This record gives sequence, C-alpha cells and structure tokens, in this order.
Amino acid sequence: MRFFGLRPQNDTPFVIPSPLVIPSGARDLIRQICTSPILGLHWFMRVIALSTLKAFWQHGSMHEDAREPALAWYRHAVAADWSSPAEVKADFGNASILKDGRVVFNIAGNKYRLVVWINYAYRVVYIRFIGTHVQYDRIDAQNI
Repeated sequence: MRFFGLRPQNDTPFVIPSPLVIPSGARDLIRQICTSPILGLHWFMRVIALSTLKAFWQHGSMHEDAREPALAWYRHAVAADWSSPAEVKADFGNASILKDGRVVFNIAGNKYRLVVWINYAYRVVYIRFIGTHVQYDRIDAQNI
C-alpha cells in the first residue's frame, strides 16, 4: 500500500493541481460551475431563509396563492448578482429601496409585500417579512 503523494507505478511524487483560477470578468464561467442541476439555479445570492416563505403560504389556506409568485421571486433572487441597490432596482422596477440595505418587493401582482435586508458585500439576502398590505402597514419595514 502506498502513501499519499506517491504514484503506485513508479514511486515518483505527483503534483496536486492548484485550485481553479478564474480570470476577472469570467462571470459566465462561474455561472456554469455554480449551476445546480437539480433546481436549475445559479447560486450567486444566498437567500435566508426559504422556510420563511414556505411558512407563509402554508399557514392556513389564506395565502396559498402566494406560493408560485414567492418561489418565482426566490428563483430570480438566487440567480441574481446584486452588488448595489441600483442593480436590484434594475431587476425589479417596482421594488422600494429603503435605508441600510432594506428592500420591499411587491409579490403576486402587488397583493403581498416582501421585506428583505441585503448584505451586498457578501451577496446574502435575509427575508425579514412577508405579508399582505394590511400586515405590512402595521410593521416598521426599516427596523423589522
């Protein structure tokens, strides 16, 4: 039995290949590498947490119609590469940009509101609230 670092055929050491070096501007290559074959998603943005969206549409039968629009938003968000509020606004023209990385999205034809906090430097989207307009009016979107 041979140890790590030696080839079994002739006992010569071999070189472990270096990690993949991606040249700057190779976004398409990164997208190909980061594709999930099961979900068909590109993992640029991390969305925390999908369970918040699931809990909303599974809570009774009142919000079942939010399932497909919320999943469509989720799929779009994880495939996005938002580095600034302007890029979010370019993707979602009806999104409201608040202070400190907060964004309010209109879901299901403006029937529901989704409040998120985006950490642009780390490409993470934190879901803070999803609800109807009446529920949204009762919260402070900037501090939730």
